[in-house]
Amino acid sequence: MKMKSNVPGQQVVVSLTSFPAAISYAAQAVRSILNGSVLPDKIVLYLTFSQFGTEGIPQELKSLSEQNPIFEIRDYDKDIRSYRKLIPALADFPEAVIITIDDDVAYHRHMLRDLLRLHEAMPNAVLAHRAKLMKPGRPYRTWRKYRWYHFLFKKIHVSYRNIQTGVGGVLYPPHALKKDMLDVSLFTQIAPTTDDIWFWAAAVANDIPVVPVPFGYNKPKGLKKPRELSLKTVNFKAGTDRNAAALKAIVEHFPEVGQKIANDTKTH
Repeated sequence: MKMKSNVPGQQVVVSLTSFPAAISYAAQAVRSILNGSVLPDKIVLYLTFSQFGTEGIPQELKSLSEQNPIFEIRDYDKDIRSYRKLIPALADFPEAVIITIDDDVAYHRHMLRDLLRLHEAMPNAVLAHRAKLMKPGRPYRTWRKYRWYHFLFKKIHVSYRNIQTGVGGVLYPPHALKKDMLDVSLFTQIAPTTDDIWFWAAAVANDIPVVPVPFGYNKPKGLKKPRELSLKTVNFKAGTDRNAAALKAIVEHFPEVGQKIANDTKTH
């Protein structure tokens, strides 16, 4: 029997985005949430409708929305790429717990349940099934992933240097991100393709740490979306480490973020 999310006084919204070249994968991602052991109050797929031309949104997604009252498709007219998975949801559901997912992953049936259980214990943290411990000044590829053995002797790892990886499923509590960092003109200028790092910085600037889910589902099942459509490929194109570059730019623009990670001596 499926249970509805039970966060006292709070709506739980799962939010995702997609674009025409990848939209064929989105229905499977949505179905994995609908088939989970715990259901959210709402699942919203944000698209920029004008991108879809004469062919429009696939009928499979429309049918899924018609058959499942909690799932809806909304238009967001600004093309802000992967930021679209969270920015419009923050405006539409300002008091909700928002969980972001990717459009090309089939999620474990307990992914949502485990995020919400940890949220009950840690309501003032961004929670992630997949996270890294950043090394400022070092290439992104050297930032250490949290793996199962990191939770054997210490289950809860709280640090401003923890950064969420969006693909695993990430929970953002209400008002977790610093409001002035949600300005579209700002993040599209400083970090146009590195939304995870920007959202991390907006949380840290607001005194909110990222906490990885102990023994979380950090290897979600990909749906074999071509590599050239992946943002990860974009962020390492031609040998450029856009993640490390974005961190450097963010710290220069928001020195308080740099100060907080400099004072955080967390190691695995």
